[in-house]
Amino acid sequence: MKKLFPILYCSVFIALCLVLGLGAFLIPVDADAEGRDLAPFPPFVTEGKFNTDFFNEFDAWLTDHFTARQFFINQNSAVMENVFHTGSDQVIVGEDGFLFYNATTADYCGESILTGEEIDAIADSLAQMSEKAAGYGAKLIVAVAPNKNTVYGEYMPAAYRAVRENAAHVSNMDLLYEALAERGILYADLRPCLTDADPLNYHKRDTHWNGAGALAAYNTILDALEIPHENYASYPLVHTADFPGDLDGMLYPGAGKTDDNYMPDYDFSSAFVYTSAGNSPMDMTITTRGGGQGSLLVFRDSFGSAMIPYFSASFRDVRYERAMPYRVDLLARYPADAVIIEIAERNIPLLIPDAASIDG
Repeated sequence: MKKLFPILYCSVFIALCLVLGLGAFLIPVDADAEGRDLAPFPPFVTEGKFNTDFFNEFDAWLTDHFTARQFFINQNSAVMENVFHTGSDQVIVGEDGFLFYNATTADYCGESILTGEEIDAIADSLAQMSEKAAGYGAKLIVAVAPNKNTVYGEYMPAAYRAVRENAAHVSNMDLLYEALAERGILYADLRPCLTDADPLNYHKRDTHWNGAGALAAYNTILDALEIPHENYASYPLVHTADFPGDLDGMLYPGAGKTDDNYMPDYDFSSAFVYTSAGNSPMDMTITTRGGGQGSLLVFRDSFGSAMIPYFSASFRDVRYERAMPYRVDLLARYPADAVIIEIAERNIPLLIPDAASIDG
C-alpha cells in the first residue's frame, strides 16, 4: 500500500501530461479568443540546417496550444480577480467590477508627460492640418477620448490613486488643449460631458466608452463645430447586456462574457447604409450614406467605432479613416464640411511628427 499511492500519483500525472501534450496536436486552440498571435509550430530545418532554436520555439508553441489552455487561464483569472483582486500584465482589476487597461496607468499617474517641444510639435502639425482643411472649405476639430480611469478614477485600486494624489498631476491632454488654444485650433474637451453621468458612460469590462458615452461625445463635438444635428435626446436609452468587453476577453479568452451597453431607442439600421466594401470597426476605411445633410471626414481610432452610427445617421456622407498620419488632402477627392480628429488619450504621443515632418 505504501508504494501504491506514489505509483498511482505518477501514473495520473504522466497521463495528464500526455493528454494535454497530445491534445495540442489534435485539438486546435481558438487563436482569436486571446486577441493575439499564438506561437507557430517551429520548423525542424532552417536554411538547410537543423533549427538550433527548435526546442525553445517548440516550448513556446506547446505553451500556447496545450489542450484546455483557455479553461485553465479562465480559472486562474477568476481566482486572481475575485480572491486576490489582481489582473494581468494588460488588465488592472479595479473596484466594483471595473477593469482598466494597464497601458493607461502612466497617464493616470502622471508618469509619461510629453516635453514642451513634443507638445508644440504636435500642436504645430495640427495647426497645419487645420489650415489645409480650411483651404478646402472644411472646419477641423480635435477631440481626445479620455482614458477610462481619467473619467472613473475613483474605481482604480487604492495604490494607484495614492500615486496620483501625491503627484503634481499634469496630463498630456491638458497640455495639448492649452497649446491648441494658443494657436486658435478648435477642440472639444469631452471630460465634462462624460463625468458624473447616469448611466455609466464607459463599459466596466472594456477599454472604451459605451453607446451613451459615444452619444455624449458626438453631441459635444458637433455642438463645438456649430453644426445642426440630431441629438437623440428624445429617444430613451435602452440597456442591453450583450457587449463583448475587450478587457474581459484578455482575462477570460473564449469565455463569452458580455458587458452592459446603452443605446438610444432608435432604428439606426434603417438610417444609413455602408457604401464601403468593409464595415468592421477594424477596417481602415469606412464610408456611409445617411439621410441627413452635409458630409464629414473623420479620423478615428477604436474609440470612434461607437460613434459611427450617430454620425452616419445624421449626415449624408461620412468617411472614416484609421490610418496615421492623417491625410487631410483627402478633402480634394472627398469634400466635407468638417474634419474630426478623434484620438484616445493614451495615444496622444502617436501624434508627435517624425523629425523630417518637424523640420519640414
